[in-house]
Amino acid sequence: ILTRNFVSDAFKFTIVRNPWDRIHSAFRFLTTGAGGFNFDRPTVANLIGERTFEDFVLEALPTVPVQEMIHFQPCLNYLTDTDGRLDHFDFIGRFETLQEDFARIAARVNPGASLAHLNRTKGSKADAYKRAYTPEMVDTVARLYGEGIDRLGYDFDGIASPAQ
Repeated sequence: ILTRNFVSDAFKFTIVRNPWDRIHSAFRFLTTGAGGFNFDRPTVANLIGERTFEDFVLEALPTVPVQEMIHFQPCLNYLTDTDGRLDHFDFIGRFETLQEDFARIAARVNPGASLAHLNRTKGSKADAYKRAYTPEMVDTVARLYGEGIDRLGYDFDGIASPAQ
């Protein structure tokens, strides 16, 4: 649909999120009704059910059915080209610095744009995910999402380095 010239000339950007925070957020989202979205509820109930977050990370997250759910697939599945590269993006922003990164994107594509925060979990804090993890859980996520963690410059505590 899009010409090679259009794609070549377009400003290409993405926003990524700390995998530990992303997993915690997705689990909370799906176990609290998925914001009214119409997901395959029997599948979600079967894979997540009444599990605690710890049980989910240690027992369910490593399984193929959970890894195939859109919320838990490694983000590199969506970001890399057929050669596994990220360099087709002109800018990789971060959820952790969303306001600042959005300002950079807006300056490039629409200087008058603003970013509304429409989907905020009540009472959530930026680093709330950290209290939900045990060391074993931290290691499990690191093992499952290691390539993305390394290439996007994350560690459990946040941003360790620029994306590669």
